[in-house]
Amino acid sequence: MGNRVNLNINQKRKLSWFYTDGNCCLCHSFIGFFENNGFIGEFAHIIDLKKATSRYEKNKKIEELNNIENIMVLCPTCHTKIDKESNEYTTLYLKEIKQQYEDNIKMSREYSNPKYLEVFNDIYTTLKDKYKLISNRKTLSPITIAEKINKNDLNEISEIITEGLSMESCFVDYLDTLSSAERTELRKIIIEIYLEEVKKENSSSTDKFHNMVKSIIGTNMGNYLYAITILSYYFEECDVFEA
Repeated sequence: MGNRVNLNINQKRKLSWFYTDGNCCLCHSFIGFFENNGFIGEFAHIIDLKKATSRYEKNKKIEELNNIENIMVLCPTCHTKIDKESNEYTTLYLKEIKQQYEDNIKMSREYSNPKYLEVFNDIYTTLKDKYKLISNRKTLSPITIAEKINKNDLNEISEIITEGLSMESCFVDYLDTLSSAERTELRKIIIEIYLEEVKKENSSSTDKFHNMVKSIIGTNMGNYLYAITILSYYFEECDVFEA
């Protein structure tokens, strides 16, 4: 499997962190999250690269085959099963399963659920204990979110940032539960995380963004969308990303 799947690291991150809950898309057994210890998931093609399965389509280009719309995150057993029993696990059937699974993930993360306040608060409490505050930063003139994405070389993950921004009203609901001092503290924590990350010289901007996400939630990738929401909110609001 490993030699056939030429996905880049950001595709794998998005598929595992954004479109799963740490479980196999087919049997729902726990497989963990990409880049975490114990991750056993495999990135399986729906329209296959192999002529040996009935889901192979010879006219498909490699770019189409490796598009995330054509990839499912499965446990090793299910990956083997869909290839060995490809007449049963057809392209149409697997696409329907993938869509249903991802729709269910989205529904389970609906921010109308009051639980999101608890999750944001847990993240803030952990960060507050870990990071010191920053002061005396120069205030810059605000620029648009599109300009910030270009300036920070984040076009590759602009879709993820946009998704985070679409849910920022939920984070604003949480901010409304904090005092002015607490809101200021949280903003400064995000600035510190950013300033720590930009010191690293051998990382791409996209890797730095993902490292910031990990700094916010640690190894709990189940809270990935919450971290994206927090980071996207401050990415839009905070002048530090314009420096």
